[in-house]
Amino acid sequence: MINLSNEFGAKVVGAAVLVETKGEGNKLVHDYVSLLKLSITEQENRLVIENGSISQHLISGKD
Repeated sequence: MINLSNEFGAKVVGAAVLVETKGEGNKLVHDYVSLLKLSITEQENRLVIENGSISQHLISGKD
């Protein structure tokens, strides 16, 4: 989506995602705000959903 915006001469000033994964794997976008954070525990066969980075974003008062 960012590449598509660049093709039209638009400047992306921020990105938001609904759900991010908790793992530290490679991510295509590094600077974003997420609403939820998802982790999967294979040993317990469970999905865990936590607050995303939006909570820290709101507390810090960043725009």
